Amino acid sequence: MAGDLLDRCCAELSGAVWTSLFSFRPTFELVARELYGRLAAQIAQLTYVELRDEAFGSTTRYWAPEQ
Repeated sequence: MAGDLLDRCCAELSGAVWTSLFSFRPTFELVARELYGRLAAQIAQLTYVELRDEAFGSTTRYWAPEQ
């Protein structure tokens, strides 16, 4: 189930221009935070979301602050 959810999420991100998917300016940092918020409620074992920018060779990782 979690795998299907992640597959759908990845397909959405790769299938459209990010500015059409989000109501904010979609930087890698903000998108990672947004995705973490969406996915954490559905995937109990989620510890972080990581996005890889292959064009620039950089990686962005978001995890929730301690609560």
